[in-house]
Amino acid sequence: MLLKVNRLKVHKAFKYLNMSRRDPVLSAFGRNVRRRRETLDLTQEGLAEKAGLDRSYISNVERGSRNLSLSSIVRIAKALRTTASDLCRDVH
Repeated sequence: MLLKVNRLKVHKAFKYLNMSRRDPVLSAFGRNVRRRRETLDLTQEGLAEKAGLDRSYISNVERGSRNLSLSSIVRIAKALRTTASDLCRDVH
């Protein structure tokens, strides 16, 4: 029992550390998604519906805590009526 509790504490600690060090590439991409979404006066829920994704997924993308697949990037870009390359602007 003690071993299970310690594993859980270690897992939570590593999860916290990973969340506190966001990838700058993912953060920049997320900012671009949020700016475009707000320009179109879309909510996260509205964007998620148009892209066929979950609202929590969009939230994670915008916070830079989700590493997206190329197909998800294209789905989000289409839902935002833009291109994947436009969403990747200033991402480096």
